[in-house]
Amino acid sequence: DLHTGGHTAVHGLTKPMDTEIHALVKEAGFDMFVSTYDEQVDGLFYDNISNEAMNWYWHERTRANDKRLRRVDDTAEVMAHQVININVLSLRAPLMELEAALRVTFGPRIHTYFYENWADPSWYWLSIFDYHATKGNAIQRLLDTYGFSSENLTVFGDSYNDLPMFE
Repeated sequence: DLHTGGHTAVHGLTKPMDTEIHALVKEAGFDMFVSTYDEQVDGLFYDNISNEAMNWYWHERTRANDKRLRRVDDTAEVMAHQVININVLSLRAPLMELEAALRVTFGPRIHTYFYENWADPSWYWLSIFDYHATKGNAIQRLLDTYGFSSENLTVFGDSYNDLPMFE
């Protein structure tokens, strides 16, 4: 909401699916960034910076003075919050295997975005969201809620998770 700065809707990963995804990611040997919302504050949690890509992202968020960024002893601690998404940064081949395992386990209940890190193409991102949590769905909700017409709508995007806005 532009007036309050609050969320008008949140489509996080459902429970217990969020915890199951977290466990699968950890069992596969990855560390992650977990984005949450606790009805008041957004959070971006991590427990370990285990590769150069995660270190780069941590530095980017720190330089931007991102108030969401917080270290915890174990990211499993934050699974009690509403988990918006999980981001895993690593090399291409292992992330492809993880994405395949997630798709087998969770199928159409999740959206995954797999893409090259723009700052260093040797590293990749795997972003995991609830199936309903797309920018396209968010725009449709805003159009419906406020009675706007899509004829007067212009969208901008710079990443793979922006593609549903253009559909």
